[in-house]
Amino acid sequence: MLPSGCDAAYALGDIYGPGQTKFVAKMNKEAAALKMTSTHYLNVDGLPTSTKKEGYSTPHDLILLARYALTSTNFQAVVGHQSYSMSKTTGHAAYSWTNTNLLLGSYSGAIGIKTGHTNAAGYSLVFTAKRDGRTLIGLVLNSTTTESNRRFKDAAAMLDWGFGAKTTMLRMRSLPAGQATD
Repeated sequence: MLPSGCDAAYALGDIYGPGQTKFVAKMNKEAAALKMTSTHYLNVDGLPTSTKKEGYSTPHDLILLARYALTSTNFQAVVGHQSYSMSKTTGHAAYSWTNTNLLLGSYSGAIGIKTGHTNAAGYSLVFTAKRDGRTLIGLVLNSTTTESNRRFKDAAAMLDWGFGAKTTMLRMRSLPAGQATD
């Protein structure tokens, strides 16, 4: 999830479906249980398909999902990491991942959640921050299709409004050279 790779979604689908089709059915069942009445998944990664049919959701439903996901301490730990590395072992190569959510380490109190980008949706972000015992969750959809960092500035402005404070964002951290911005 840190670099927004779809490989994790595919692996989860394969293991917990078992298989992509069964996992998508479970995703839709869980969405219904969370009262995400305007959401329908067609695949595990949420990316556009080669067919004309697409999955869909709404800002309201995405906030419901974010609120639910944040009840998991494991989820919080993953989405809160700016980066994560694994040393080489006899079973796998060394790996290093960098979180594409530039609010982390740049905005005081930022604790995650997920970046995204498709041609149709532009650069998007589901975000959360905590200050003085208050946790705010928000999202930016289709911030722009040309400036990947604009969504973080938009999110910071919304968080400032929500917290009732003007914050100077720290210098926005940079991603490693060659890192996708998703």
